[in-house]
Amino acid sequence: MRPERLIGMNCLARAIVAIALSAPLGGQTAADFEVASIKANHSGRNGIGNHFTEQQMSWTNAPLFVLIANTYRLRNYQVIGAPAWTHSENWDIDAKSAGKTTMAEKNEMLARLLAARFQLQFHRETRELPIYKLVIAKGGVKMKEVKDGEKRDHPGGISNRDSHLVGWAQPVNMLVSFLSGSYLNQPIVDETGLTAKYDFDLQWTPDPTQAYQRGEAADPTGPSLFAAIQEQLGLKLEAAKGPVEVLIIDHVERPTEN
Repeated sequence: MRPERLIGMNCLARAIVAIALSAPLGGQTAADFEVASIKANHSGRNGIGNHFTEQQMSWTNAPLFVLIANTYRLRNYQVIGAPAWTHSENWDIDAKSAGKTTMAEKNEMLARLLAARFQLQFHRETRELPIYKLVIAKGGVKMKEVKDGEKRDHPGGISNRDSHLVGWAQPVNMLVSFLSGSYLNQPIVDETGLTAKYDFDLQWTPDPTQAYQRGEAADPTGPSLFAAIQEQLGLKLEAAKGPVEVLIIDHVERPTEN
């Protein structure tokens, strides 16, 4: 389901769009799962698993918050009002459709399953929230521009760790996507005007507020993420405020066991 766009920030308080949980995420509405099981996972393990086939969707050790964000294709910062237990309690979901289904159809089915079993109710708003603007720092871009047709040892891609993000032949919007969703959990607006692809190697010392943490060792004397972006990439993150489309949880309950 794509976020609804509201016209006019002045009428934001009054312009709350109610979303019917039965509404499809895509074009046509898929049938419900033929069978579906939801069970609490008390294993205490770290990590979330998932597996998809033409007829099956399964999630293992997944918090409800993660399921909601994935189902509605949202960043974590776009889901507001979720109780603490939706982050800390994990669930196993095993569901099967009667016939072959696309991922979009599976997500439609999962949306209705979460509504039925977790009594999930929500609405969407556009709120004025803290954001970052990505701009070119004084001194200019320090990333290596990749020319079209250039012969290279690495075909391109991204490698991301707790405190190390490496890109090969990547557009700036990929850098923005990882910084926004994986590390800062806050919207970033690209105002660099850069349209080329770049190689970059970004290393920093993470702090506890950053979203992506796997306990990997980092140099305690290294720069912060903000300093590293400026020193190593020639870019800068500036704090600002701007409109952000969010999903607000109105009601949710733990499901009964199968």
